[in-house]
Amino acid sequence: MTKFNVKWGTSVKIITIFFLVVVVLSEISLLQTIIAYKNEWYFIVLFLVLLIGSLSIIYTPKYIILYDNSIVLTKIFGRKEIMFDDIINIQKFSSSGDIRVFGSGGYGGYLGIFSNAQIGKYSAYVGDFSQAFLIQLKNGKNYVFSCENRDLVIETIKKHL
Repeated sequence: MTKFNVKWGTSVKIITIFFLVVVVLSEISLLQTIIAYKNEWYFIVLFLVLLIGSLSIIYTPKYIILYDNSIVLTKIFGRKEIMFDDIINIQKFSSSGDIRVFGSGGYGGYLGIFSNAQIGKYSAYVGDFSQAFLIQLKNGKNYVFSCENRDLVIETIKKHL
């Protein structure tokens, strides 16, 4: 078992800090409005702002673990395991002109479903695109992960293919 940390790039750090500041200021403003007007509908808005602010963070990747026969992406809540037998290709990945279909474009990472002209649709769990790699599966699904020392991860998995 070998563990690799997922680091955030500068853009992810900036976007996440900016978004968190906006969420905190929104919550303060909503609380002041609730106190001033005693309107229970603002509690719903307060809850929705908290929910939206929390959703992306739960999918934020923390680290990648290589086992003898699988790669596991560990998120704040949950994990994604891919068996080596299911992988047909693994390679470095560079984002260029990708379109975010659904997910986060930098808040807590680049998370969700993205698409590009070369590979089509893929699920991304990326902290820094300069450390990203693509995993293509036999069933046609594509995943893009990132971690420190991606070259070692790629090399290790390629030995098992």
